[in-house]
Amino acid sequence: MIRVRLGASTLAAVALALACCAPSGSAPSSRAQSATADTGVTLAENSGPTLVVLSLDPAEPGANTVQIDVHDATGAPIPGSVRVDGSLDGAQIVSATLPTAAHRAALAIAHSGRAEFRATVLDGKGAGATVSFALDVQAGRAQESTLGDIDRAMLSLRTMRETQTLTSGGPPLVFHFEYLAPDRVRYTTLSPTGQLTETRLIGRDRFDREAGGPWTHTDLGFPTRVPFSAYAHDATRVRVIGHDRDGGQDILELAFVQAPGTYYRLWVGAQDHLVRHYVMMAQGHYMTGAYSDYDAVLAIAAP
Repeated sequence: MIRVRLGASTLAAVALALACCAPSGSAPSSRAQSATADTGVTLAENSGPTLVVLSLDPAEPGANTVQIDVHDATGAPIPGSVRVDGSLDGAQIVSATLPTAAHRAALAIAHSGRAEFRATVLDGKGAGATVSFALDVQAGRAQESTLGDIDRAMLSLRTMRETQTLTSGGPPLVFHFEYLAPDRVRYTTLSPTGQLTETRLIGRDRFDREAGGPWTHTDLGFPTRVPFSAYAHDATRVRVIGHDRDGGQDILELAFVQAPGTYYRLWVGAQDHLVRHYVMMAQGHYMTGAYSDYDAVLAIAAP
């Protein structure tokens, strides 16, 4: 994802949202990672403040293991029972209540196909949390260079727009960004109460205003630099889990983990390596977003 370097912000939520987009060295992280082996696939989704993480190993036809981990918004594990139901091309492959801390079950996958899983937390702090996952079994391990190719493509852009929604399980914040390399950003933030704020970053200058009011100026103390993309940093369990089309181009759905405990899904052009949209799940940071208008004509000026 694109990251903008920010100093102290009058909008703490904005800084938080941008930090979520960073590679694992600076992104928020959960206290535990579902799987450590660089095989299989790991997917994560939130249900309110509860984060449910599903790991399938080896995610190929034959004997498999499915594991469910449940965390609260602080990253702490949530004990209790979890029910998992799964199918392959509509035929049931697992239906079990997992009462132990491991939340692990064995299952057999007869052939390649579209697998769907539903996990429901039955008791404890996360009781009632339900999430669903879907993936193509044996769509294939991503080539070793895939995430690096994505980083290079995103870093080569001069302009782009991004829409981003961020929540920790409660009301969401909605952001609209415009990026102009090498050092200009404009974004608006819509709070859950409907208040709109606008920020412009130009070099080391920051300009803010709330609800169309007067602008305030601060010195960041360092220059803004955009774009920034580091998906390949510390990435494990990189898998192609689906395919789609966007106009005349194939779209790959990728899943991977950035240690520790940051879970990504990306929808990426197979030919141009540009990210169309994404899901990123980490400790108390549940984010979705989309990029558009690559290298469109943009102008970002000081107010």
